[in-house]
Amino acid sequence: MDPTSFFQYINIPWIVWPIAGFVVAVIVCVFAGKEIAARKTYGCPSCGFRFIPKWYKLILTRNIVGAYYLKCPDCGKKDYFSKR
Repeated sequence: MDPTSFFQYINIPWIVWPIAGFVVAVIVCVFAGKEIAARKTYGCPSCGFRFIPKWYKLILTRNIVGAYYLKCPDCGKKDYFSKR
């Protein structure tokens, strides 16, 4: 069976499939980010202030294993924060 014949039978334009895949990926990232953010508090290496960052900041920021590049809401310093 030709792989393109599948798309001929369901009568949905081909552009819908990548868009649907992108939407599913975004939904998975949002739920994963909320789950990660809800469980962890991060401590500032400079002032010791502990906080829970917004979930979207954890998704969109640089990270290394167990540490995220965030800005401390107390002292304003940007650094890699690890969970506490």
